[in-house]
Amino acid sequence: MKILVTGATGFLGYHVVKRFLNEGYLVTAIGRKNKGKLTKLDVEFKRIDITDSLDELEHDYDVIIHSAALSKSSGRYDEFYKVNVNGTKNMIAFAKENKNLKRFIHISTPSIYSGSEERVNVKESDPITKNFLNNYAKTKYLGEKEVIASSLPYIIIRPRAIFGEYDTSIVPSLVNAAKKGFLPMINNGSCLVDVTYVENVVQAIYLAVNCEDKYIGECYNVNNDEALELREVLEMLFEALDIRPKYIKLPYRIMVTTGRIIEWVSEKLSVDCTLNRYTVTVLSKSQTLDISKIKNQLNYKPLFTIKEGLNKYAEWYLKEGK
Repeated sequence: MKILVTGATGFLGYHVVKRFLNEGYLVTAIGRKNKGKLTKLDVEFKRIDITDSLDELEHDYDVIIHSAALSKSSGRYDEFYKVNVNGTKNMIAFAKENKNLKRFIHISTPSIYSGSEERVNVKESDPITKNFLNNYAKTKYLGEKEVIASSLPYIIIRPRAIFGEYDTSIVPSLVNAAKKGFLPMINNGSCLVDVTYVENVVQAIYLAVNCEDKYIGECYNVNNDEALELREVLEMLFEALDIRPKYIKLPYRIMVTTGRIIEWVSEKLSVDCTLNRYTVTVLSKSQTLDISKIKNQLNYKPLFTIKEGLNKYAEWYLKEGK
């Protein structure tokens, strides 16, 4: 079976490529950057930006796993729209040219559920938020709509807060903040969080590729199936890394107001910011997913617990990630 993986030079894409190669699939990896860590894998690689021409690609893929996205907590709307909407439209048009295509696996995000309020055990059928916290969430929602409106044999995966080896976002930001001397803690870190070890996300994708055709057209939440308090997750992480951070208690109202101001200034100056409404919400509001649908329909079960995943990440970080 021939598989095309977009966003293969990214965090999740790399792990997807590695898993399907190990399973014996013929994999073509594409990404807009140089081959990078993919040089460690014996994979066909093409440097391609999904917002540009895809003429270099053949039209004989059985499966397309579309994980390419612009994923960050802040930035200009047009930048996100170009990749997450127009890039997805481009991939849909290309996918339709593959006459033997059996699956189009679209990697989306549960951020489309999340406003500034608490939402616990959110199901795929629950309402999408009317107040997106950032341009990433809004454009990923619009990208999903394009996939759903297409005639492709799609399955949509919505993984929550992915972490693991080669992560360049969530965990590194926490580690860097801890190393600088302190971590902000809102409501004593008591909010419930879903985090998902990357190999568990890959397992969900693998199941989606190989499931029965009757599940084509479905959307699935994915997490580690173990919501924990934020402080508990941080303590496990820093224990594995042998870091002793100092926590600074900060009130929610001051943090969210500060986040709004920084967000507004950063948009005016066209610069990214790490403190904004999204990050304040993540640090203060319980937001968890119900994954009974993927468990019941695709027999999904996490391969690694959060603690096991954090230990695997820490082992990698202490050896290669610094």
